[in-house]
Amino acid sequence: MMSERFVYVEVWNSESLDRLKMSEVPDKAVDFCAWLTSKLETVPTEFQKDVMIDFSIESDYDRGYVNIEIYYHRPETPEEQKAREEREREIIGLCKV
Repeated sequence: MMSERFVYVEVWNSESLDRLKMSEVPDKAVDFCAWLTSKLETVPTEFQKDVMIDFSIESDYDRGYVNIEIYYHRPETPEEQKAREEREREIIGLCKV
């Protein structure tokens, strides 16, 4: 029996945005909490308790940047499983040539 697979779902990631978009993130704590709540509300209710937030620091010459990643994992849907298995079969077929 195959184990259940999980899918990474990105809610928001400052690294995948233009750095200017970081201005979307509020400076004030109360505004940041409201902003974060608005991101959490985009996640289906059954996965909201599993949402993770990672902060990392990146330096570029004399500047530092904080990268924010908000994400969760959920079980793979039957449609996603079928698509993944088809891609895997294609890859295996290419390797046999």
